[in-house]
Amino acid sequence: MGSKASWWRRRAGVVAFVSVVVTLTACASGPSGAGVSPKETTGNSAWDAIVAKANQEGTVTLYLSTPGVEDAVKAAFSKSYPGIEFKLFRASTGDMQARLDQEIATNTAGVDVMVVSDAPWFEANKGHFALPKGPAFQKYWKGTDYSHAGGLYINPDVAPLGIAYNPDLIKSLGAKPIKTYADVLQPEFAKGLIAIQPATFSATNAKYWFGVAQHMGSDAIKKLADLGPVPYDSSSPAVQAVASGEHAVSIYQVLAPAQALIDKGAPVKWINPDPAIGTVHNAAIAGWSKHPNAAQVFMNWLMSPAGQIGLCGNGLLYCPLTFDQLGANVPDTMVELPSNITLLPDEVSTETSDWVNKTWKPAIGG
Repeated sequence: MGSKASWWRRRAGVVAFVSVVVTLTACASGPSGAGVSPKETTGNSAWDAIVAKANQEGTVTLYLSTPGVEDAVKAAFSKSYPGIEFKLFRASTGDMQARLDQEIATNTAGVDVMVVSDAPWFEANKGHFALPKGPAFQKYWKGTDYSHAGGLYINPDVAPLGIAYNPDLIKSLGAKPIKTYADVLQPEFAKGLIAIQPATFSATNAKYWFGVAQHMGSDAIKKLADLGPVPYDSSSPAVQAVASGEHAVSIYQVLAPAQALIDKGAPVKWINPDPAIGTVHNAAIAGWSKHPNAAQVFMNWLMSPAGQIGLCGNGLLYCPLTFDQLGANVPDTMVELPSNITLLPDEVSTETSDWVNKTWKPAIGG
């Protein structure tokens, strides 16, 4: 097996992140933005005309694969642009890509702006995107490590991937609390007490498991298979089953659905073990949008401090802009991204593919 360096993409050498940890309602009622307001004009008559046309179009539709931020994004954008009706379609990454592929193939306009994971899909389809024309791209994103293909798509956030567990069930089983990736492989979790999202489910899953296995000890995947893990296709039902006591642990667990249960008092804890892992989302303007000006305005807002607070302000996602860039109105609950965060690589390497075929599939299946 290769070294960790072949898998991890460290945040060192890139623009500093910040993370935010507030409740779901905090960013909905928070400030409209800091620094350059998305409502302000720049003296650029071309951009001012785009904003005017966007208000005439009157609607923008966002396709979003990230759970837990929908209400906050809607409230924050609507506060900034009350004349543009905000519509949202949310689905898992796989379902979203299938829908987008169909729209592209049939030239059917549905999406205006998309925020979805899986960078290879964005790179393969970059010819179908429109370049952002607003001032936020020029000021905050152009030339950074979070802008790709000349700005055709950007990384507006990082989603932390961790482990959720039921502390009450773990205690009753006589198992130790989950602190490391290797702790998932305790024998007390045999016979279906571990929820997983398999390495074969998506490219992101494959990259995650290839890296995590290196931190679980020797023969990790065989040991995992022997415990009889239960596969899920998304984090939400997996963590709900943890809360109900059906499972003790859910690994490859997105924070958002876990935090929603924690906020309701469910017996769930969530951790991002060392090394902490995150996966980037990608955002782009659909070149086939039927609201091209509203799409430009929404994308500009998303890349502005107001949009970053709207998207990341509840602490479920990490924000690529620094506190200095966000300005004086940063919520006091915002905290810095852990310095040891590692980002999943954009591409599935040959080494990872071989590992899935030779290690994962023989043990757990496809």
